[in-house]
Amino acid sequence: MPPSRSATPAPAKTPRNFGAADWLVVIAGIAVVALHVVGARPPQGALWGADAYAFLPRWALVLAFAICTAPLPTFLYLWRFTREPDAQRPPLSVPRRVALWAAVLLDVMALFWCLREAHTFLGDGYPLTHDIPRGLRFHPHEPLSVFAHHLLFAAATRLHIFGTRDLIEVARAAIAAGSVVAGVVFVAVAIALARQLARLHATTPPAGRVTVALLAALLLGQGYVQLCFGYVENYTFVLVTLAAYLLVALRAFADEGSVVLPAALLGLAMLFDLSAAIVAPSLVVLLAVRARRSPLAVGLAVAALFGVLALGQVAIARLHPGYSILHSLLEVTNTAASGHGEGGRWAYLVSPQHALDLVNEHTLIGPFATLVFLAGVFVALRRPRRVGARGWFMVAAGLPALGAMLLTGDLNLGYPRDWDLFAPFALVFLVAGLTIVIEALGASNIKRALALAVLLSLFHTVPWIAVNASFPRSFERLKTLPLGYGRTETVVGNWYREHGDTREAKQWFARAIAVNPMNNAAEHYLGDIAIEEHDLAGGIRHYRRAAELRPDKISYHRDVMDLYAIAGETSLALEQAKQIEARGGASPALTGCVAILMTGENRHATADSLLGSAAASGADTLLASLRERVRAGDPYSALLQRFWNDLIARDVKMY
Repeated sequence: MPPSRSATPAPAKTPRNFGAADWLVVIAGIAVVALHVVGARPPQGALWGADAYAFLPRWALVLAFAICTAPLPTFLYLWRFTREPDAQRPPLSVPRRVALWAAVLLDVMALFWCLREAHTFLGDGYPLTHDIPRGLRFHPHEPLSVFAHHLLFAAATRLHIFGTRDLIEVARAAIAAGSVVAGVVFVAVAIALARQLARLHATTPPAGRVTVALLAALLLGQGYVQLCFGYVENYTFVLVTLAAYLLVALRAFADEGSVVLPAALLGLAMLFDLSAAIVAPSLVVLLAVRARRSPLAVGLAVAALFGVLALGQVAIARLHPGYSILHSLLEVTNTAASGHGEGGRWAYLVSPQHALDLVNEHTLIGPFATLVFLAGVFVALRRPRRVGARGWFMVAAGLPALGAMLLTGDLNLGYPRDWDLFAPFALVFLVAGLTIVIEALGASNIKRALALAVLLSLFHTVPWIAVNASFPRSFERLKTLPLGYGRTETVVGNWYREHGDTREAKQWFARAIAVNPMNNAAEHYLGDIAIEEHDLAGGIRHYRRAAELRPDKISYHRDVMDLYAIAGETSLALEQAKQIEARGGASPALTGCVAILMTGENRHATADSLLGSAAASGADTLLASLRERVRAGDPYSALLQRFWNDLIARDVKMY
């Protein structure tokens, strides 16, 4: 007897109406598109987080708008596509899977490298590329990241990988290669994260491939992914480590892993960048959940966290004796609370400029990261019982970082240039928000909302990659950035100075001083130009003004001392030497300089005594040779010509 038709249950139909996730994406998408359309119109600078299209051909915005926002045919196609069943296919064999992963990651590496950043205007890219060749191996706030840059530079120099003898270019290429490799690892971790998130949504495992692909694309489509495109800075490593931390933490909640690995990865993230400590409350939540079930595992996790930090402390102290992770962590916290830059005052925090900077920052590193996280926090507060331990873990991961962003004052280089400080935490926001929202939605269809969010994310992120990959476009954008305090004008002027256009450089430095009469960097650069033009008096005037504006900066006093010595003003040069010593700049090289200046004051006996004391502290052939010439009665001009430049060069290397 044939079975009755009623015996076979009909497949459940997906609701046709919009859900909460759809409305969230649509409303956020309208805001994102509106910001980009307004940002594409002159004048540029105010919407620095959404003005990428202003530096691209006009047709780029029109095309992107048509692809991502036109209701027909794009949206109708997405509607149909995302309503289809999330079909499963049989798993690939191991060889095919390995070949597929290798092909994908090689393609990703090629993409990151070919579209890498064509400039070093953002973040600390400029000082890094100049200081790494001078021997920089350490930074108290990003100890492991800077040491990794040093190792990459050393390897590139030794192996002649990049085919250039220009050490600055080698450093730039080496750091960029490091960010590309880290970016490839990030792609693999992001795909694994997408699978873990999709499993939260799937009613029956394994999760569907369409959902995984959309989640992975959303994770990789946000503005923070710019860090992977050869970005010359310190934050790509911590981005990867935080992603791995969130992945293994989610697996620990699913009873697929131990809590020891998340703890160790958090310690590693802190070594890459101490600011990663701000997500530590989430680890406390994870350990508290596991404490009753497995106190031994919790003890091992705590030991792993502090063990990684202790090993880092010992290793870093060998590079920089006296270094303390705890002291540096307190310093980072104090800097964030009191302000980074010249505008880091509480008045800035309640100003309209701060509100605009926050909108730009969250748009640039998103655009969906913060919005999804805020939606997750709203769900957690509205339905606290529905948010399990995993959800509260995510709230504890993202909320402190969001609070820090809200309370941090003006940044050292200006908010638009220091945008990357908070970029890694946008990943935390997005993963945290997705975790809470997906669990709250249950079995609802989220593919449509994810597909729209991916398109709108690419609408935002792709033009930024295109702008950064072009030096002319990036340079034109730099000129519009509202860095404040004449910082934009100073950076632009310095680029012109380094490329031989002193006329244009002088104009930009003059603008910088007009905007901010306290701009010591512009004054110092004008002094450099004066020296290049053999204007000794002008060089002294500008160098002295820079030293007056920044009396704590030893290098400024050294430069003034240098010019006074060349001009024969030995008494004034000795005054600058006293300023250097008073600020902790005493060194054997400075002692040699002072001894030469003493001979210019006809105080040969004092010079001889100084050099004798310096020689007693250790063998120094340069100072010993200088002492011989002082005892032989060589005049000041001869000593200056023979020894001065070597002593100054040695002193420069010390700072």
